[in-house]
Amino acid sequence: MLPLALYREGRYGESFRLAQHQDDPKATSLALLALGRDGEAAEALEVWRPQGEVAAAERLALLGFLQARKGNLAAYRRLALAAARQTSTPLILYHLALALPPADGVMALEAALRGFAGPPEEEAHLAHALAHTLRRLGQFPQALAWASRAVLISPDHPYYRLQELTLLAYTAPEPLAQLWQALPPFLAHEARGVRIYALWLSLFLQGLEGSANEETLAALLREAGDLSYELPLLAMIYRRVGRTSGLARLLRAGRTWAQAPLSQAMLDLAEGLYFFPQEEALPLLASALPLL
Repeated sequence: MLPLALYREGRYGESFRLAQHQDDPKATSLALLALGRDGEAAEALEVWRPQGEVAAAERLALLGFLQARKGNLAAYRRLALAAARQTSTPLILYHLALALPPADGVMALEAALRGFAGPPEEEAHLAHALAHTLRRLGQFPQALAWASRAVLISPDHPYYRLQELTLLAYTAPEPLAQLWQALPPFLAHEARGVRIYALWLSLFLQGLEGSANEETLAALLREAGDLSYELPLLAMIYRRVGRTSGLARLLRAGRTWAQAPLSQAMLDLAEGLYFFPQEEALPLLASALPLL
């Protein structure tokens, strides 16, 4: 089996080992990024000497994604646009759509998927990106349709399935108990990002049920480190269930994470939600608004 095929099944460790054995820099970089080993991914991308325009452009897109992981979304957009000017591949389009404002990303992905004639796994990747982008716009039923399409094509991909489960929770067509039953394999996954997503979804489902387990929060904090971008939603969950001590601890931790302007804005928004409707919430919410 090729390393990219293993990658598309969520078998990131196997993909990485095989990619190294076969000296496949693209698959090596993708697997390392999926495993959350960003430092090693940066090294792999640095030494990658792409042969041809397509490989060079895809390397640019992955360098941009690495910048996004550091909170530099402007660099992500700049590099994704630079890659797209050179050529168009599903990988480049995926990152371009995520780097652009959501409405622009939706248009690009819908155009690409209209009559798509490429490999099914590439169609699944684009469908996943479209689901994610529609989710950012709050269009949850439409996002669920595309997320389910991605899962139908690539049922073993962990991120596709986790996004589908999240959207099922948002739109509530299935009992929460069924969603809970799907989580254990993801909570034990080899990829740190998959475990973080599954822990976050666990916490979200607990909030929907009117409870919030401190052990789940502690595990999420241990795994994730920086949860800046999830803080507003977690703040709403913890307020809803009356766990203000847990929320206060989460916000204190957030002050050590929030370095980039956008993560600082997310922290301000979360603290504003925490204090609302008290008067001290207003400057925090006003501070967050320009960057959101």
